[in-house]
Amino acid sequence: AATATATASAAATAADDAENAEKSGTVEPPEASAREAGLRPCAHREECLQIIDAFLQRLPRQQPAPLSLLQAYDEPTAGGGGPCGALCHLRPRCVSERCRYYVYDNAVAAIYFTHRGNLSEAKVILESLKSLLYPTPRALKLLYSAYSANGDVLDWSIDTGNNAWAGMAFVHYAAASGDACYAHIARDILHSLADQAGCYDDLQGFMGRLPRGVGKYRATEHNIDM
Repeated sequence: AATATATASAAATAADDAENAEKSGTVEPPEASAREAGLRPCAHREECLQIIDAFLQRLPRQQPAPLSLLQAYDEPTAGGGGPCGALCHLRPRCVSERCRYYVYDNAVAAIYFTHRGNLSEAKVILESLKSLLYPTPRALKLLYSAYSANGDVLDWSIDTGNNAWAGMAFVHYAAASGDACYAHIARDILHSLADQAGCYDDLQGFMGRLPRGVGKYRATEHNIDM
């Protein structure tokens, strides 16, 4: 009991000391410590959004036009690896999954640009997706999950949710810009998904991935997307 009392007393004293130190200004608040470390909260929402704007602007894009999807990951900062001389800077520009240009990521980015009022950047992404959706005029082909920098397919799965998000990106842009052509593309995607991925048994819903395999694989996530 005596030990417990002493421990409690010491804890109370420490708490009092910390409170008094903070009141006297000898202890910096968390915000000050964050600023010293180069980290601080945004002053306002617009400042936070500008950070996202800058990140998206520096992401590598596909080539050549009309392909211009955003790469999924930013390039790493070279150097700073320690006392290793020139070897510190031998960091490859693109390794493993980093070279991929994902349909889902770009659909979300297009929606972001649209609601930021940056319709020109949203349109660049949507024009890229449109060129992949219509390899020949008026013949829609659902999107694969990921492409390379030159437009080759890297992930051959055709996910229902990814295409649903692409459709939503076209709808958001159509509503903001007043350009009905992009709404027609969204309807084409919806009709194609309903035709190819729709399930008409007792459970209803949509397949999660195409082409159809054995049975009816349905994912909660993809059906929420739809």
